[in-house]
Amino acid sequence: MALAQRRILVLGGGGVVTHVADWSQRVVAAASRHDVALEVAGPPDELVHLRRDGSAALWELDFRDSELAAELAAQRAVADGPPLIAVTSFRELGVEAAAAAARRAGVAWNTPEAVGIVRRKERSRACLSAAGLPQPECRAFEDRNEATRFLASARGVWVVKPSNSLGSLGVSVVRGPEDAAAALDAAAPFAPPFLVEGFVDGEEFSAEGVFLGGDPHVVAVTQKRLAPQPYFVTLGHQIPAQIDAATRERACVSLKAALKAVGLTHSAFHAEFWITRTGEIVLGEMHARPGGEWIHLLVYEAYGIDLLALAIADLVSETGDGVQPSARRGAASAVAVPERAGTLQEIRGVQDVQRDPRCLQVDVLKHPGERVGGALTSHYDRMALVVARGPDATAASTAARELADQLKAVVT
Repeated sequence: MALAQRRILVLGGGGVVTHVADWSQRVVAAASRHDVALEVAGPPDELVHLRRDGSAALWELDFRDSELAAELAAQRAVADGPPLIAVTSFRELGVEAAAAAARRAGVAWNTPEAVGIVRRKERSRACLSAAGLPQPECRAFEDRNEATRFLASARGVWVVKPSNSLGSLGVSVVRGPEDAAAALDAAAPFAPPFLVEGFVDGEEFSAEGVFLGGDPHVVAVTQKRLAPQPYFVTLGHQIPAQIDAATRERACVSLKAALKAVGLTHSAFHAEFWITRTGEIVLGEMHARPGGEWIHLLVYEAYGIDLLALAIADLVSETGDGVQPSARRGAASAVAVPERAGTLQEIRGVQDVQRDPRCLQVDVLKHPGERVGGALTSHYDRMALVVARGPDATAASTAARELADQLKAVVT
């Protein structure tokens, strides 16, 4: 590596979750290619992967804390060595701190105002509605009793959720007043405000992309497979999504308009949307970071495009010819579901699945002594996840489900 000419501070790199560790290594590799000195801030246990190879300067810090992150960035901006040119984060709980730190240091990244909109669902809904983009009805209640009274008299199907949780925590469907108490109980640990949104009857997708020169570029559209309601837990992803070219283009036009409306300008993005039975595109949540659960790997396997590398290249203004996505194969993920609930003793079949040439990753999410099985109320209830490849999206999705079914939970 040549002598570094600039520095970038990454909040929340490293990671003990395997997909975070994987994209962290991609960021390290990209920084090396662009002669960038990388600095990474996070808690000690999350820096272990980077500490081993000495590929970045490390700072032990709670990457979610905006004030601490801003203080660190300000200090690093005036430190000896190559100039600090950007602060970034690829973690949902790190993007607000990154925005605050970038502003304090006077360097590039998304503004706190833009990140504040996408991190608060009611603000995002209001912003997109004002821009003329279709949105579900959204009401915010600071008081639980107000939400209860509304749901007692409201007709139709509603979704109760917190303002800024993640992983589907606290999100559930209310089909009648009898469902309200349980839904509000689920949201209560993360609220107020309690959000009550109109239910969108449609198939769920997401767009994966990156900002280059301030403009959003969609690389891939992801198709979701969800567990049964009343919760919204993802059971699998598939790239490319099986939608026609005209619908994809309409969705991309709406998504790009939405990303500009909220004011994002940097990094990879993950933007959700529905396609209703009548073909309407209704925009969902947007995120100023890549999709989780190995979506970055699905994109890379299907398109040969590394979203993390592009995000780093954009920060140093070295994006070359930009991005010209063309799918070369399919990639998919699937959740392993235990046959019965209980206390996990072991998961059998992991090594056999890893040896299968179709397998890209096995992500073990639960460990001995933890409870598995039963209702999936959030992404954190799932036992394991398999990522697979195939010659096309259908073959990849079939492979992922077949491999996930080979993982067997031994429970007591």
